Amino acid sequence: MKMAIFSLFMACLLFAGAAYALDDWTQVFPSSYPSRRAQHDMACIGEDQVLLFGGGFTSFLGDTWFFDLGDIQPGFSLAPHPNPQRD
Repeated sequence: MKMAIFSLFMACLLFAGAAYALDDWTQVFPSSYPSRRAQHDMACIGEDQVLLFGGGFTSFLGDTWFFDLGDIQPGFSLAPHPNPQRD
């Protein structure tokens, strides 16, 4: 799996690889998902996993989201934390 961030276009491209036996795309509708945000961080961990942390839109967020693309069940929160505080 590879990920690229395009700050100019405010987009993230996530490529999970290719499998010639199963070339169908499936749209998933998770029961929970992160709110829209900017200034967040994402990292690939393991083969099929992505971690998203923080960011914000109208306020700062301190939540952490884990996506397991191997299970095709994105959208559960690992450990929501209180919003970061500024002095």
